[in-house]
Amino acid sequence: MRKLGFLFLLLMAALVVLIFLTLQQTPTVPSESQPVRYSPSAIPFQPTNREERFDFVAYGDARNGHDKHRTLVQHIITLNPDLVISTGDLVEHGRKDKEWHTFLEIIQPLAEKIPYYTIRGNHDQGRGNYEKRFAPPNDSGTDLYYSFDYKNVHFIGLDTNEPFGKMSAQRYWLEKELVATDKPHIIVFFHHPLFGITKGRGDNVRVKKAFHNLFVKYNVNLVLAGHDHLYYRTRRNGVTYVTTGGGGAPLYHVDEELPRLTNDVWGEYNHFVHFTITGGLIKGTMIDIDGKIRDSFTIPSRQASPR
Repeated sequence: MRKLGFLFLLLMAALVVLIFLTLQQTPTVPSESQPVRYSPSAIPFQPTNREERFDFVAYGDARNGHDKHRTLVQHIITLNPDLVISTGDLVEHGRKDKEWHTFLEIIQPLAEKIPYYTIRGNHDQGRGNYEKRFAPPNDSGTDLYYSFDYKNVHFIGLDTNEPFGKMSAQRYWLEKELVATDKPHIIVFFHHPLFGITKGRGDNVRVKKAFHNLFVKYNVNLVLAGHDHLYYRTRRNGVTYVTTGGGGAPLYHVDEELPRLTNDVWGEYNHFVHFTITGGLIKGTMIDIDGKIRDSFTIPSRQASPR
């Protein structure tokens, strides 16, 4: 019996060693539970001789509109911008791994060649899935809000799902960023817009109270947001605000009863906005899903902006 017991132990030990060696030889393939984090910093900027000019595209709220999102991505690829910015709500349900897989599959032809900067929308929350899949450039900030410089622009991405009130860490960091930069353009992007014209929403009082006076004080050129599924452009106290939430999600209707300014522009379109920055001037063009230009505008540099 002792010999049988010894032989059994010997066989078990040999089996354990065999399993260990097999596992050592099998490559580890990232799964949906172990996703690879995408970092825009890992994508080199395209070489260019245009010292005084660059292009970028902004859009948001793709959510579950996959076919529309694919079409918009193809239009963006044709433009070949220097970088892309998403204003959030990349998916419909942030807790579902499958939706993240679909989103990443759709943007892959774009994001593998062009740096793709994201910020978290309210639908992107859940199980830390956004944080598992996207790494910030880490020039400054945290995993959820950050900044980076490109040529003559200081970009700042905020997370309006995190605390952003006057005493919050994010607000303190934001003001330090605004004070420190000497770039002629500051572009801020986040999910929830300050000013709105959609039914049942209107202006976001909390976000407006936290940020608008700060943006005016530090002469921010351009603020990009999503959340409202349409296009809306307005200029308030020298700051241009653009809501670009037409990335594929069902479109919202404008509330005709809500107040707006004479020069405001809006439209219920699936779309993206193409920006060209040449020296002290930003030119914006809103392009719908059929490739038609629906709005064009210009924004001067911070030094030239009227108060």
